[in-house]
Amino acid sequence: MKNIENVCKTLSVYNKEFNKIEEIHDPFDGNINVRLDIMHLAYRYYINAHRIPNRGIILRKDMSFSTKKITPQKGRGQARRGSRKAAGLRKGHKVHGPNANVKYEIKINKKVKKIALKSAFYQKILSNRIFIFNNDVFAGIKKTGEFASLLNGFHKVILKDSFPKFAKKTIFCGAENYFRYARNIKYVSCASIENINIITIMKPDVLIFDKTSFSDLVHTLKSF
Repeated sequence: MKNIENVCKTLSVYNKEFNKIEEIHDPFDGNINVRLDIMHLAYRYYINAHRIPNRGIILRKDMSFSTKKITPQKGRGQARRGSRKAAGLRKGHKVHGPNANVKYEIKINKKVKKIALKSAFYQKILSNRIFIFNNDVFAGIKKTGEFASLLNGFHKVILKDSFPKFAKKTIFCGAENYFRYARNIKYVSCASIENINIITIMKPDVLIFDKTSFSDLVHTLKSF
């Protein structure tokens, strides 16, 4: 069993000026074992489920040639050839090769997915990669430029030299239509608590929440 030693953390809540206005005690009180092996299994499950099966040979149905008979039926002493797609001809279709209808999916139990989700989220908490803003910070933003300037200030004041400027950030926010203003910003993606999965937690370098979204996610994970 692989795990990470747990230490109770305190998370800070920031306002528009990037000042700490509140502290949130570790919502899980250090009672979660971060299972790296289960996180890896859930990651493979998600990646394989979205993998496109494209390793297959070219079949007759995949080719397009003229249907004209390529040689006369009789008189040449050769085999009777009626199609340019024949496997014996150059650039013809292939036979007895791998089929493209390969399924890469693996099956894991629902409980395993839930443990992986908890572990991934708590690992972000332990590694100081979760940042929480007050609810009114995102609510007043109506333009992409305002969102970009907020993130630039966040990087300069809070992140500083901890992460590079191109660090990937995922934002969870309860503000209405906030994704319209954030989706065009480079290295920033938007997500919702309802559609959260192991990739949205593991892939980004930094997770940014508003206070309500963070509470909702913690409540969801505790209910597992």
